[in-house]
Amino acid sequence: MKNNIFHDFSQELKDIKYALDQSSIVVFTDVNGIITDVNDKFVEESKYSRKELIGQTHSLINSGFHPKEFFQKLWNTILSGKVWHGEVRNKSRDGKFFWADTTITPLFNEKGKIKGFLAIRNDITAKKMLDQKKDEFISVASHELKTPLTSIKAYGEIIRDRFKKYDDLLLNKYLKRMNQQINILGDYVDDLLNVNKIQSGKLVLRKEKFDLGELITEIKENTEETNSEYKVITHISEIKVTADRGKIGQVISNLVSNAIKYSLPVKEIVITSEIKDQEAVISVRDFGIGIPKKLQSKIFDRYFQVEGLDRNKYGGLGLGLYISEGIVKLHGGRIWLESEEGRGSTFYFSLPII
Repeated sequence: MKNNIFHDFSQELKDIKYALDQSSIVVFTDVNGIITDVNDKFVEESKYSRKELIGQTHSLINSGFHPKEFFQKLWNTILSGKVWHGEVRNKSRDGKFFWADTTITPLFNEKGKIKGFLAIRNDITAKKMLDQKKDEFISVASHELKTPLTSIKAYGEIIRDRFKKYDDLLLNKYLKRMNQQINILGDYVDDLLNVNKIQSGKLVLRKEKFDLGELITEIKENTEETNSEYKVITHISEIKVTADRGKIGQVISNLVSNAIKYSLPVKEIVITSEIKDQEAVISVRDFGIGIPKKLQSKIFDRYFQVEGLDRNKYGGLGLGLYISEGIVKLHGGRIWLESEEGRGSTFYFSLPII
């Protein structure tokens, strides 16, 4: 009986190993990251022989794409006994790059100490290349749209100014609505261009010293002017920061716009600024529907939108929070949220005080 169970279990392990070998790269390392064993798939992808790989570290296939902080975070995670998951760009022996969706799991001895790591990778190079082509298309299309859109806006303003003297209320109403829609389309194009700049590392910051409270007050007044049914409450500390004023204003405006989407039925938003641990911390709070726990880890992803919202009413491309995160990180800050379903959300971001 025991022999049969052992035999069945052994066969299952062989089947699992066979399945992994056919589809995934499998690597074992010791606690210092020295490779102790690899499967044939890793040999095939890396173009190194098994003999050349064993005894080496993964720096052998380092593409130079990821910063040191990326690997520091990876090591901090697995050395604490947690599983790390992410996408890694590698370089094979013949100089070609390949992307791998990677999961690294700590392995423990009988005393509960980490004795090594198991890395399982799946090649996602084709997907990444497709994403790159899509991003390139969006970038080109956005640039091509920008010029005619600017011209249309200018002509629309000329027409509106000329027809003002006729005091045609209906016509002026239509021209105003047309201008609003052009502005919305312009914001979409700007968002797409900003995404491309963030991804390519070409987003330029024009830093200056400014009063954070004055900026928040401007955004409060603009919000209440364009969304008269909403009340914006501010709790402002006197803080001066050195940052890109326009970009930080964009971040706060994005968070406020986001709060408006989710604030129903309570049409109230609270913006707060304060100093914590030598950082300026800005928060935007709503009292609306909240964001489910399972979706919070995805909230800063590109094109992500919470289900259940009326897209015709709220619109958007799902880029505002992604762009905000990129801007804040470029300033050396952090962005995060606290949310509970039915009780609203608070988005925070920090800026170094220089």
